[in-house]
Amino acid sequence: MKSTIKLAVLALLAVSTTALSSCSKDEESGPSIDVATGSFKGTLKSRLPGKAYNTTANAIVTVSKQNGSEMKITMPFPEGPYTRVIKVASMDGDIMSEDPQDPAGIFIYYTGTSQLSISSQPLAADAVQFSFQGPKQ
Repeated sequence: MKSTIKLAVLALLAVSTTALSSCSKDEESGPSIDVATGSFKGTLKSRLPGKAYNTTANAIVTVSKQNGSEMKITMPFPEGPYTRVIKVASMDGDIMSEDPQDPAGIFIYYTGTSQLSISSQPLAADAVQFSFQGPKQ
């Protein structure tokens, strides 16, 4: 009888230890979103309200960390710099928009190639629509 109780206690201890360590939320592994900050040189396609699409080759786009999970993208336009903030996270080894339906845009930084791809729709009738692709400088 004592050996059965000992086995039951050991089994209960093993199950509770496994359950307690398995239930904690695992930290998402992957690179910090900081790797996606910097200057990128590539093709910027944009459309200002009421104007035709414009393509700028060799455009320099700057990405900086706004806070813990947001990236601030600054793009050159003839009228002056334009910024957009997109919430991102480390996913599958790359840095991507947390929400693929985010109206601010889609942000993908490919860590393996240091390439940035951003696209957006206008946030309002008077907002800029743009896309950018290019490598980190």
